Amino acid sequence: MVALTFAILNTWIALAGSIGIVLPSGGSVSFLYGFIFCVLCNFALAASLGELAAIWPTAGGQYHFVYALCTDKWKKSMSFWVGWTNIAGWLTLVTTEGFFCAQFIQAAAVIASNGTYQIKQWATYLIFLAVLTFTTGANIWGNRILGRWNDAALYWSILAVVVISIVLLATADKNDARFVFTDFQNETGWSDGLAWILGLLQSALSLIGFDAALHMTEEMPNPAIDAPRAIIYAIGVGGVTGVAFILVILFCITDPETVLNTPTNMPITELIFQATGSRAGATVLTLALAVCFVNGTNGCVTSTSRLLYAMARDKGVVYHDYFAHITPGLDVPVRTIMLTFVFNVLFGLLYLGPSVAFGAYVSSTTIFLNVSYVFPVVVLLIRGRDVLKEWQSKNTYFALGRSGWFINWVAAIFVIVTSVFFTFPGKLPVSSNNMSKEPFLGDLKSFKSDYGTYWIVYGKTFEGPVSNIERQRHEYTRLQQRYLQKFDVIMGQPYTDESAPISTKEGSSTGPDEKAQQVVAVGTALDWPDAQKHAQQVRKWGIKQLLEIWNKAKHKERDAMLWGDEVEYIVVRYSKDAPKVLLSLRQADILSALAADEELSAKGGGVPDLQDVKVQNSNPLPVFHPEFGRFMLEATPGKPWGPSIKELLDVESDMKTRRKIAKDHMESEEYPLTLTTFPRLGVPGPFTDPYYPPSGSKLRSQFVPDEIANPHIRFPTLAANIRWRRGRKVQVNVPIFHDENTPNPWKDPTVNYDLHNWPEDDDVRNGAAPDNFIHMDAMAFEGRKMYDQLSPLGPIMLALTAATPIYKGFLADTDVRWNQISRSVDDRTAEELGEKPLKENQRRIPKSRYASNSTYISTDSRLRPEYFYPDLAIDESIKAQLVKGGMDDLLATHFAHLFIRDPIVIFNEDLEELDLTKTDHFENLQSTNWQHMRFKPPPAGSDIGWRVEFRPMEIQITDFENAAFSVFMVLISRAILSFDLNFYIPIVKVDENMETAHARDAVLEKKFYFRKNPFPNRASRSAAGSNANSPTTSRPASPVSPVEDEYTLMTVDEVINGSKSEDHDFPGLISIVESYLDAVNVDVQTRCELSTYLDLIRKRANGELWTAAKWIRNFVAKHPAYNRDSVVDDEVTKGLVSAVIDIGEREQASKGWKGLPVPDLEKFLGQFRGGCGSNGVKRTADEIN
Repeated sequence: MVALTFAILNTWIALAGSIGIVLPSGGSVSFLYGFIFCVLCNFALAASLGELAAIWPTAGGQYHFVYALCTDKWKKSMSFWVGWTNIAGWLTLVTTEGFFCAQFIQAAAVIASNGTYQIKQWATYLIFLAVLTFTTGANIWGNRILGRWNDAALYWSILAVVVISIVLLATADKNDARFVFTDFQNETGWSDGLAWILGLLQSALSLIGFDAALHMTEEMPNPAIDAPRAIIYAIGVGGVTGVAFILVILFCITDPETVLNTPTNMPITELIFQATGSRAGATVLTLALAVCFVNGTNGCVTSTSRLLYAMARDKGVVYHDYFAHITPGLDVPVRTIMLTFVFNVLFGLLYLGPSVAFGAYVSSTTIFLNVSYVFPVVVLLIRGRDVLKEWQSKNTYFALGRSGWFINWVAAIFVIVTSVFFTFPGKLPVSSNNMSKEPFLGDLKSFKSDYGTYWIVYGKTFEGPVSNIERQRHEYTRLQQRYLQKFDVIMGQPYTDESAPISTKEGSSTGPDEKAQQVVAVGTALDWPDAQKHAQQVRKWGIKQLLEIWNKAKHKERDAMLWGDEVEYIVVRYSKDAPKVLLSLRQADILSALAADEELSAKGGGVPDLQDVKVQNSNPLPVFHPEFGRFMLEATPGKPWGPSIKELLDVESDMKTRRKIAKDHMESEEYPLTLTTFPRLGVPGPFTDPYYPPSGSKLRSQFVPDEIANPHIRFPTLAANIRWRRGRKVQVNVPIFHDENTPNPWKDPTVNYDLHNWPEDDDVRNGAAPDNFIHMDAMAFEGRKMYDQLSPLGPIMLALTAATPIYKGFLADTDVRWNQISRSVDDRTAEELGEKPLKENQRRIPKSRYASNSTYISTDSRLRPEYFYPDLAIDESIKAQLVKGGMDDLLATHFAHLFIRDPIVIFNEDLEELDLTKTDHFENLQSTNWQHMRFKPPPAGSDIGWRVEFRPMEIQITDFENAAFSVFMVLISRAILSFDLNFYIPIVKVDENMETAHARDAVLEKKFYFRKNPFPNRASRSAAGSNANSPTTSRPASPVSPVEDEYTLMTVDEVINGSKSEDHDFPGLISIVESYLDAVNVDVQTRCELSTYLDLIRKRANGELWTAAKWIRNFVAKHPAYNRDSVVDDEVTKGLVSAVIDIGEREQASKGWKGLPVPDLEKFLGQFRGGCGSNGVKRTADEIN
């Protein structure tokens, strides 16, 4: 963006074109020192805007800043006024740059023709039209090369200034230093001081347009960093080249009168010709200057169109719905580009009229833009800089700090004073030839009148600025606030009127009718026999809704890369004096307390399911949601994380904030823990508070009560209908870990083989609880490319985050819980499982609803047929319907596979009529297919882009670990897109890897299939399958080798940290991430902070640090109450929970592990981190305490 901004500034060339105006208004003194003064003041102005851009990086730029800073009374009207002032400046700047280019081309023609060519106004206008047409076309059809074009423009400009300077210094006669540094001339008729101020106009004009970077923020990878950097660096580059070139001009302009009265109308052209005596040389160098202005005009069209698009998107433009449009395929706002073109074609006609009119028009550029620059600064000064504290954080990239007041005042005074004087005529007495700036007063009056009329007519439709990123974030937040899509869900009502008493804070009990809760009707959930009758109708309507979304969003690309995380807590009741730890079932009370917290709600946090929560600032507090279990809470950021690398450093602190807020709204003996499962869930006797005996018609479990599940009708219906459809209870069998004193064979002592409460109780007598297994029987226990490329990483990350070695009070011979969850929601019938011949059901289904992926969906040309799942079960009629509706074969196959399932929870009210503005029927099936990757289309009526969920990782004990794995996945995702990585392996190998990941200590003991070479080496299109829309390749195709040669078995350490052998040299995912960070130029301190996360991943992979599962196993093994018999009793569980609580409290307090009586803590988490100093060097905990 520095290149784009400087290409627009063209500072040194603008100065070269203004010699004839500035020298009579102060001579060398005004030219040199006036420019330096302008540079310094513009640094203050750029820094003031850069500070705001670091907080609000949006295409609206200045008008967004004003909206954010003004009081509610004024924010819309002032934002609207500043927006249109800014637009007016940019529209006139396009004209200015284009005519400068035309005039330099005309000047070159005069020199080349030896004076026979006569400059004509109509010819200049036609050349201007040609330049404008060319740059308009480049903006429409050359979008993908604009970045490289702007880089080339920067190098061209610097090369031109160096070459012209060398030529002039080598060939021209020289003035003495006195002329250069002390000569003062005043031919204006004004006083010397005022003449010097008027001479600043051209210096100010040469630095105008640096806000271009602000209007391009939504196309930047790290806008909060890139935008401030671009505008400040552009002023710096302009200042250096400008001062250097002014010195060259002043030393070489020995005959100012001839130069200023040149027939070329371009003094720099005449100066070059005088110095070199070569017409050819002067012509070539003049055309080089013209090319600089072609580049500048191109950048102006780009920036103006983005600003107009932002204003239209915010309903501040007539026909805003028409102009707020990104053309699919071109990915640019073609309509606002054409609006810019038409405006300049028409207003360029002023050049053919009186020169005074065109001069006033061009002069207005500086004032319009400077006013738009200074207005947010003035508002900030009026409101006080303390208003920024709400928005800034320690990780804000650019903040002025204590110097802010001084810098803001310098910027404000400079613009206010010069804007007044720049309306003065350049020379006295005033005549028709020298009044070019005076008519600006009329222009300004006319503009204000037009603005007032427009505001009266259209102001009410103006919504205020919303950036692309913020718009999507608001949409995400809105969806987070709808826990169940169809209903305004209110959680926490008593499960039945016969519920057992609910424990209260004082230890007494109250009946459910006395409990303060908000209850609403949520619809009638159908039991399975009735739901089954409507399954086909829901599938049919779901496909229609999907096609509606697809046809609206199939061209939606290049959305801001937002991401989010979900942290699930189990809430335990723990006291040092109590004999055991219990699960607290007070989810409803905790959520009610969070919802009632007015301070939390005022800052954007709370419980969306219980209140109307709106995002009220740029960094809202977290929001909380209920989960399936009444002992669980889910917490998410108040809004999704954005594309900034530096923003990744906020993730851990946000997770800490979530945990603290949750704890603050619990009772003193309740704690939110990030354990994957409670070790004693499902044991005989009390393990919940309050206690309920195992029973209930919904779960029909031997081990857990119905009351353990969230009472909202959706959850018990889901559990019941899975069991009902399956025809028996779910079977979740986990292999027991055989310790020294564990019997062999081992029978689960918690299973009651004589229970006869429900027909399904016969299952355990018929082999559902085999020997040596822990038995459980209830549920209590570029998007498409990203979806594909992250799929093979799922098993690796599952093994790396292993954290579940205990089930139902027993040590298991597995470290992760994926398969256990999979079995708990497996609704396949005996026929679908292949245990009986097909009769009632249509097909065999090889996997549970909760399983690894079965499809790849990208149109990547490297996707070979051999990678696909053999004999994939799909609904052929649904696929045909999707393909007929315009969906490509691969994605149609994917959804046709998901839709082989039945909808499990159907509400009777949803069956009345089909609403294509909603997605409830589609989501009914989409959201109950829990694959390890989930591809989610944009929600109906939303600006959100395509979404991908990475689902296999297990929750970690500390916020540091959870942040580390979240950040790592974001970085590897961005590296995949940035480096076009290829991790494809056959999808059946991904399945095998998922099974391998379940082994005890799989991270060190097992090997996984993984691709040897992930770097781009595309196959021919024919190898990409049947998809005709595969992209063309930029590389020659390699010979297609057997697919088995593309992957090999690697340990997790080799995948993460690199592997080298005779047939491959895999760099490792950490190395790839570090290469990505190198490529995006991360600052030293940010890099240091990120390295602490990468170190955890690296060391977990190589075994230097233990997984959570290994640490838990070792903790249990070393506990004095453990008898080496695989039993994790209440005393051991209490010790484990106590240790986890102590670790969390030390982490919250940012204290080290020293003195904490927890065994093997440094083997688990390593040395406590002390953060990074400003020099990017890691500190120890002792250094910060």
